[in-house]
Amino acid sequence: LLGVPFLARPLGRIARARVRAAEAPLPHDLTSWHTYELEWRTGGCTFRVDGGEVLATPVAPTPPVGFVAWVDNQYATASPDGAHAFGRLEVPGKEWLELAGVEIRPL
Repeated sequence: LLGVPFLARPLGRIARARVRAAEAPLPHDLTSWHTYELEWRTGGCTFRVDGGEVLATPVAPTPPVGFVAWVDNQYATASPDGAHAFGRLEVPGKEWLELAGVEIRPL
């Protein structure tokens, strides 16, 4: 429905008010092994790579939630002015995700 001109702005405002998200680029060599850590608290989340903070945000998911890991080249953006975009990033070669272990524990 975001493609319908007279609906795009009002629906975009509603979506932005309801969808809380945060993101940050990862400047790391993603072909090497890393340790990823997500500290999730009531007042927000902190994401670390190899012990270094990459993102701190007051945004925290509302339970119940589950753990999902995947590789994806699709994106969707929505800016405060009502603009939106959808697309796919080019994939230069084979990609995969390999996990040596996953640990989920209460703080």
